[in-house]
Amino acid sequence: MLFANSSTGNEEDGIMALQLATLNEGLPLTAPKRHSRLREDSLAITLALQTTLELESMLKILLNELRHAVPIDGMGYRHNDYGLAYQLDGVGRHSCSYRLELLKQPLGEITFSRKRRFNREDMARLERLLVAALYPLNNALHYREALQQAQCDALTGVANRHAFNDTLLRELNRSQRTQEPLSLMVLDIDHFKRVNDTFGHQVGDEVLCRVASVIEQTIRVTDRLFRYGGEEFVAILPNTSREGAVVIAERIRQAVAELTLTQQQKPLPVTISIGVSHYRIGEASAAIFERADQALYRAKNGGRDRVESEN
Repeated sequence: MLFANSSTGNEEDGIMALQLATLNEGLPLTAPKRHSRLREDSLAITLALQTTLELESMLKILLNELRHAVPIDGMGYRHNDYGLAYQLDGVGRHSCSYRLELLKQPLGEITFSRKRRFNREDMARLERLLVAALYPLNNALHYREALQQAQCDALTGVANRHAFNDTLLRELNRSQRTQEPLSLMVLDIDHFKRVNDTFGHQVGDEVLCRVASVIEQTIRVTDRLFRYGGEEFVAILPNTSREGAVVIAERIRQAVAELTLTQQQKPLPVTISIGVSHYRIGEASAAIFERADQALYRAKNGGRDRVESEN
């Protein structure tokens, strides 16, 4: 189903809902030649969109294909449920928007814009052609969701070790290219095995989730947190010096120590030890991780509930 509206600035011209179940329904009344052209354009869109499952690439292909049928300056796409927002090319004064659904599942909203107003024929053509994009778009969203789930820790909701490996390589390459600093933290919950052995894995899981939440709330928006395995987490801090990373690590340590957890009506203290390292241009990813891990080892041997940085 497509819900469409056309507007100029903040002024709405109208809203309509069309049920578009198959490619043969909802056709505008056009001459046979135009009818045939719409079928050809729809087929071209279907075939073109089948070349990728990557959402942004698919949207670019869709815009290029639609431009063969309707003059369009720019296209925006958003899906609030997935936190997605793309803008391709410019934003014109006049626009028409479509809320997309397939089998009662929302697929987001597409907005087309250009300098001159969209007439009824343009909108009818866009509505017809967008039907060809519904199933490919649905596939792209499911593919994106599957990729995210494959890189997400099911218990804590943060990214997992596989995602860490990919992200670290990407950030190291960016740091080397831009000459911007990069720091790494390895974080380990103190005496976690004792928590599991004493109170059970359900309590241990709660501790993991609470600690992960505290860390995410303490680090910056540009930083990335990953569960590396067991009670160990890793954080990548782009554009951050070693000294800056130590300051952030200390904030995390204090925030975790202030956690209020109780078990059997008694306080359950939770602390964390953190090792910090800094990227040296040209080194391998294993090297920066190893130095942070060694710093963590010193923090553990130094009494736990502390931050240590590389020598």
